[in-house]
Amino acid sequence: MLPADLTLQNFSTYPAGARELAEKHLEILKRLPLSFAPLLLKELIVLDFRFHNCA
Repeated sequence: MLPADLTLQNFSTYPAGARELAEKHLEILKRLPLSFAPLLLKELIVLDFRFHNCA
């Protein structure tokens, strides 16, 4: 899938914080280079998990 093909549905399984951020900035994510988009999207998930599960 190309970044330009991203839709809101693609983020339905993301953790809440990552999903909200991705959906809010969908148009920017669609313009990312193909080599960078997967890395950034993975980091959204990881960072959401780390921030919400540290105690």
